[in-house]
Amino acid sequence: MNGTGYTPLYFSIVNADVQRSFAVRTSLFIALLVILPVQAIHAQDTQTRYRWVDSEGHRHLSDEVPADAARFGYDVLNQYGRVIRHVDGAKTPEQLAAEKQQAEQHKLAMVQQRRDENLLLTYPTEEELVSAHDSQVDMTEQRIESTRINMKSQLDSLANLLDQAAQLQQNGKPVPRYLQVNIDKQRGIIRDQRDWISRTEKNLEETRADNADTLKRYRAMRAPLHPGPAARSSSASTP
Repeated sequence: MNGTGYTPLYFSIVNADVQRSFAVRTSLFIALLVILPVQAIHAQDTQTRYRWVDSEGHRHLSDEVPADAARFGYDVLNQYGRVIRHVDGAKTPEQLAAEKQQAEQHKLAMVQQRRDENLLLTYPTEEELVSAHDSQVDMTEQRIESTRINMKSQLDSLANLLDQAAQLQQNGKPVPRYLQVNIDKQRGIIRDQRDWISRTEKNLEETRADNADTLKRYRAMRAPLHPGPAARSSSASTP
């Protein structure tokens, strides 16, 4: 016991009570710091309003989003009347069709860009590109000529089969089934070869046109990278 008349145990108990009280106050203070902003945000959300303009140009303000607002688009306002977000209105079929067309055009442009890049990488010079085109055309022409030669042989075989059938008929004998089958088969082969030659010749003309367009595009892309003598001379003379 000291001069105050209190024992050390008493002071120990009092000190523990003070610490507990301080801890409780601190916890309450921290809880208030967390709860108050949440309540403020909630209050802000409950005060959100919506503003939109109808088809006649009249401005409206509401606590809810009506059908007209969703159709024309609207602004989301906070409790201070400031725009915090804009929502676009429903798009018309014409707008959707235009967007689809723009997306398709963009896709085609990206595809063309990749083709152009590959073209420049694959053929560093115009001579290499022209040589590749010529080889492609020559190979197709050779295939057409080879098919024509083969078709001539098939025509000769058909002529022989028809002569055999004609001789039999002249002698008053019927044309055997196997001979008629061979004649029909030979005619089918010749017909298929003629169709193939026709299609391939048409494709060859399209290939020539595509090659001409590709060469023109290639020159246009290479021009800024490799200016001609006149352009280089003009550039060099510029002070």
